[in-house]
Amino acid sequence: MFKNIYTTRMSGSSKVLEKRFEKITAKPVKFKRMLALICVTVILSVLVLNTLVMAQIANESTDYNIDIINNGEVIELENKPFIEDGEVYVPLRELFTKLGFMASPEAEIAWDNGEILIKLYEKSLNEDAVAEYTMFAYKIEIGKSELVINPEALVPRYTPDEVTSFAEEMDNAPVLKKNITYIPFSYAERMVERADVGFYSPPDRYKLEYTYSGEMLNIAYPFEEYYEITQGFGKRVHPITGEEQFHTGIDFAAPAGTPILAGIEGNFDVGYDEEKGAYMTIYGENGVEVTYCSLDSKILQTLWNVMWISKGNLLGFVGNTGKSTGPHLHMEVKVNGEYVNPEQYINDESKELLHEVSDDIPRTLRYCGYPDADYEIVKCSIDERNAYVEVVIKNYENKTLGINFYRNAGGKWWLGAVFDGPELILIT
Repeated sequence: MFKNIYTTRMSGSSKVLEKRFEKITAKPVKFKRMLALICVTVILSVLVLNTLVMAQIANESTDYNIDIINNGEVIELENKPFIEDGEVYVPLRELFTKLGFMASPEAEIAWDNGEILIKLYEKSLNEDAVAEYTMFAYKIEIGKSELVINPEALVPRYTPDEVTSFAEEMDNAPVLKKNITYIPFSYAERMVERADVGFYSPPDRYKLEYTYSGEMLNIAYPFEEYYEITQGFGKRVHPITGEEQFHTGIDFAAPAGTPILAGIEGNFDVGYDEEKGAYMTIYGENGVEVTYCSLDSKILQTLWNVMWISKGNLLGFVGNTGKSTGPHLHMEVKVNGEYVNPEQYINDESKELLHEVSDDIPRTLRYCGYPDADYEIVKCSIDERNAYVEVVIKNYENKTLGINFYRNAGGKWWLGAVFDGPELILIT
């Protein structure tokens, strides 16, 4: 009987007609309900989409502020620097425009399918200069951790004897963000550094630094003397497991028992981890955390009754705890919960000295009769006026050479003397 409800045949049954009438009158109600349901669904979808967009915007924004500084003056940048892969990134074109390197009509930053050719021109401040500007040429590539100095495409008229083109391997690669090329801060430092030692640039014309939320990210070197970094920040093959992993800190090859000094001040926590061994984490301001690992277990007794660590305080000793192949210090830095490269933040005068005299050491070794020296720096000590660098020459039966440097009134280091064993060699 109920099948007849949905037919088009006429019916004389009052019950069937009543059922048909109910169905006909019910359709508009059902349609309205469906229409209301669709409207609610659309509104909810818009709200969800808006929430996702706002969340994405929030994720792209940062709860920290980074200022780029040159010689104490903040460079106002519309395209804000950010932290990625443990390094501060800065907008390429805007930064060098603000620094004055794009003032020459010949200055250019040319993009070609991810490859970027850069011609920077520094205006000479020397009245005796032959040319008004000095050119500095580079090539970088999005996603490639390499800085090419004097690329042949930009210096074709020079012979190899006049200008050498060479590539320097870097820790991180340039990135493209919102159609703007950002470079790691280390690239900017290297490029500016070359201009700073130019013939027509006054001393300290450029001194790039950055602050984090109004504070300099300045972490003290963990030792009184220089020790080599044997493992850097980033991808590596684990020396014990053989698996590829991300190395969340840096390793110093320091002897067991070497005192370790706190890089920042703050509250701290100590403990033991199967991977990292005995460790200590210092919680500083602005979301900065510094962790020291593979420590000697004496750390637990040394700090038992201490509530606060000040910068430069003794916090423990180099050990061989956790998954370790030998005595060393593993050091980690976090900013707002994210691992960053500690080398970017460590205030190491030894590192600055060695960087400044990087050409002097191999040149000195050649002068002393070791032209093909395969050397390792094993010691570096510095005071206000003097520096001593001890070098072991591997391919000469581990022969040791001591090199003295002196700081002049302008703050620059210059070579003083070389000690080849008991013999003093004066360099002129």
